[in-house]
Amino acid sequence: MVARFLILLVFLTSLALESALAAEATLSGRVCVIDGDSIMLGGKRNRNGRCAGGIDSRLGGVAAPEWDETCQGQDGRWPCGRTVTAPPAKRG
Repeated sequence: MVARFLILLVFLTSLALESALAAEATLSGRVCVIDGDSIMLGGKRNRNGRCAGGIDSRLGGVAAPEWDETCQGQDGRWPCGRTVTAPPAKRG
């Protein structure tokens, strides 16, 4: 009985360790910014300026404007979603 319990315990421990190691996986590659809280791994911008051809991923706990969202400021409405996704050199 004790032997069966120990075998079960070792098996469950190995499953838990395997799950923990899988959760620590690292992704790498080219990233395309979809909007302030979403990226696309392996994607690139198409002619319309939208990300395409990769894997979408939302950044947990981040609240940011969507790509096509506009915001109200002192000088009127402005395309805040497009501004946050533009490369730093193109922001104005």
